[in-house]
Amino acid sequence: MTGPKAPVPTVDEARALLRRIAGALGPAERAIVAAQVESIVSVSGTAEYLDLHLEGDPPRLDWPEAPLHARGDAADAEGEPLGGFLVWMKTGLLDSIEFHVYTADSYTWPPLDAVEPRLRD
Repeated sequence: MTGPKAPVPTVDEARALLRRIAGALGPAERAIVAAQVESIVSVSGTAEYLDLHLEGDPPRLDWPEAPLHARGDAADAEGEPLGGFLVWMKTGLLDSIEFHVYTADSYTWPPLDAVEPRLRD
């Protein structure tokens, strides 16, 4: 089920979210992801599934075509879960951000401070 159309996040919003989620990673992986984040030159898609376009040849993670093992969980001001973010990798590079919500109320990304970085199980 798809909720109301939300604005496509900007490159700056995607970079900020990725930096926040990378906070759950160890120092070496966080440094590689940080270099890749700086290589993002554009985004496309929707707030639900945002494709990331990188430029240059940033360092790569030894990671399969799968979600990164860090994620972002979002909650509202009362602490009720809103949804979460998965960061998809392809050939060791950031590929896309998937945002899933627990209700169909809105697919607008929550404020950055409402996103808690965590390692995926």
